[in-house]
Amino acid sequence: ARHLMSEYPYAIQMPLADRNLNEIIASERLAEEPLDVIRRSSRKVLNLIQELHSAGVIHGDVKPKNVVRVDRTLMLIDLDMSITVGSSEPPAHANPEKFSGSTAYAAPELHKWMAEREANDFVDDGTSPLDKLATPQQIDLWSFAVTMYEMASGSPLFQNSYDRATPAALAKLKNWPGLDEEHVSQIESLHG
Repeated sequence: ARHLMSEYPYAIQMPLADRNLNEIIASERLAEEPLDVIRRSSRKVLNLIQELHSAGVIHGDVKPKNVVRVDRTLMLIDLDMSITVGSSEPPAHANPEKFSGSTAYAAPELHKWMAEREANDFVDDGTSPLDKLATPQQIDLWSFAVTMYEMASGSPLFQNSYDRATPAALAKLKNWPGLDEEHVSQIESLHG
């Protein structure tokens, strides 16, 4: 811990959270609540993300475990993957190893960046995956949408990768009202 004190001389303390969104989805059956409850909770999380974006920061790791409830208020935590938009500093703290636990929520651009970083021919030019995006906020919006799906359905959309939907999500997607047979067969061919 002493080496951390020299590298990070400041500490931030926050109140103890009641539970995180992952626990709320599982134990409080958020998906069974009226749609207005889910909509309000989703809006609160989106407002937190928008505040970061207004400050020029991309969270980079939006997922249910990083949304906590403190005294009935939702808070977005764990900014260790955050990246400042337009920064000339290379995102040394953002690396593929840190994304490994969040791949089910990570945007396709982050998956591509991880694959490139792990390739033998990758040259680290100090760029981040944000540098190639017209609107880097889309990384957080993708993760938010996947999180919102989990809030509304009660089950994760993807398991460990955005390539494959979970069996529970696949069953729900195929029975989604308004999907015609063509879209159902497309879902089955991509995820079945």
